[in-house]
Amino acid sequence: MANETADPPVPGAFVVRIFGPDGEIAGIGALVGERRIVTCAHVVNAALGRAALAQEPPDDVVTLDFPLAAPDSGPLTATVVAWVPPPRPGAAGDDVAGLLLMDEQPTGTVPAKLGVEPARAGQELLIFGYPDEHPRPDGVFMPTTVRGRGGGGKLELDPDPEAAHRIQPGFSGSPVFDASIGRVVGMLALAPPGDARQWDSYALSAARSSSRSRS
Repeated sequence: MANETADPPVPGAFVVRIFGPDGEIAGIGALVGERRIVTCAHVVNAALGRAALAQEPPDDVVTLDFPLAAPDSGPLTATVVAWVPPPRPGAAGDDVAGLLLMDEQPTGTVPAKLGVEPARAGQELLIFGYPDEHPRPDGVFMPTTVRGRGGGGKLELDPDPEAAHRIQPGFSGSPVFDASIGRVVGMLALAPPGDARQWDSYALSAARSSSRSRS
């Protein structure tokens, strides 16, 4: 059973790691309610060995764990209960999957508290992931800053130029965390490849990604 706390949970309490068919890391998710997880639909597609832009909701179970809060809990499974497919090339749209744990929620995990107010330009945030470029098997927290709001209300994020890494596909689905208020304000939906010249990435707001993840 999850631990209860009156304080805002730290990022490690709700970070989820999602595995691909060969045990590789497909992406990240966040625990946002009792046994309820939100991530990107394209992360689920990767986890199940499907085409990146597959549109139909999958029936297969997703394998995941809580690498920071419950590293010894072993692999867990979840079913897809909500699905907003990845947008097709040249089209706008969300990219959200809602998952429901089939196992008991591990001790030490706590759902994220979601920010109500939209993140503002210049706001400093944290994001967690597993970079492909200069890999870190234990994952890394990366600082990032909100540049502004793009099309569809997405947050445009800039990495810290002094950071050892930059946001890349191994961060997809990660909760975007505001340490100053102890709340998640978004979910990373689009990250450039590690060798891309453009470093900007985009996140759905917490309110939008959470509402789209409900069945």
